[in-house]
Amino acid sequence: MTQSGHVAQVLEGLAQHGWTVLHDVHWPGRAQARIDHVAIGPGGIAVIDARYWTGVVTLTDGVLRQNGHRRDRELEGAANAVSALTALLAPQHRSAGFGVICLVGLDQEAVSAGLGLRVVGRAQLASFLAGLPPRLSPYDVADLGRRLSAALAGSSSPSLTAAAAAYAAVSPSSGRPERSAQAHVRRRPARARPHATVGGPGWSSGRPADRPSGRAGIPPRWRRGRRGGRAGARLLGVAVGTVLVVVFVANAPDVLEAISSLITSGALPTPTPTAVPTVPAAP
Repeated sequence: MTQSGHVAQVLEGLAQHGWTVLHDVHWPGRAQARIDHVAIGPGGIAVIDARYWTGVVTLTDGVLRQNGHRRDRELEGAANAVSALTALLAPQHRSAGFGVICLVGLDQEAVSAGLGLRVVGRAQLASFLAGLPPRLSPYDVADLGRRLSAALAGSSSPSLTAAAAAYAAVSPSSGRPERSAQAHVRRRPARARPHATVGGPGWSSGRPADRPSGRAGIPPRWRRGRRGGRAGARLLGVAVGTVLVVVFVANAPDVLEAISSLITSGALPTPTPTAVPTVPAAP
C-alpha cells in the first residue's frame, strides 16, 4: 500500500464523526499537480500532504527539519495547496481551510508549523481532526463536500477565475496579496496650490511673498472671525449682566429686611442727623 493509501485508510474512520474525505484530487490551477487528501468536517477543511519521511523529524522555532535538513519547500508547497483550494470556496468558508503535513511512518502529536499548517503523525491524524472545535455546520459540510468533489475529482484540473487566482496568489509567508499590474489603481496627482510670488531685486523666482503687516495683511475670513469673536463677547457680557440684575431684583426684599434687622438690633450704627445752622434774617 502506498503512503497515501495508509493515510486514506486512517481517514475513513472520520465518517462517524461527520467528516467527508476526498483522495488524490486535482490541485486547482495546476494541471499536473495533485492533492493527496482533502477532509471536510465540523472542524474545517484540511488539505493533507502525506510524507513518508524516515529518521529524525524536528520542528524548532517554526523550522521543520528531517535528519537536519530544512523542509521549507514542503511547507510552502502545502500552504500553496491550501490557498489554491480555498480560492474555490465562498468568502465565508475560506478561513476554515488549513494544511496538514502527515508523517506516515512516524508518531507525532499535532504541532503548529506556521503558515497555517500542522505537522502530525499518521496514528494521531484522525484523533486530531475529530477533536478540532466545530467551525462548520452539518449542512455546510455536506454542501462543501459535494461542491469540492465535483470540482476536484473530474477529468481535468479546475481553472481559477481572476478573483480566485488573486486570492490564491497570497504569499503564505507575508499573508498579503502579490501586487499585479491589473491591480494597480491610478491616482490623480495632487493639485498644487497657487501661491503669490514676489519678483524684483533680491527675490528668487517662485518665492512666496511675505505677508504684509497690520490689518491689511489679515485674510478676509480671519477678519470676519475676529469680528464674530468680539460680537460674541459683547453678547456674553450683556447676558451675564442681565442675570445679575434679575437675581438682585428677585432677592431685594430679603436684602432690605436683613439690613433693617441689623439697624434695629444695633449691629449697624444709626446715622446721626446733621444740624443745619440757621442764618438770622437781615435787619
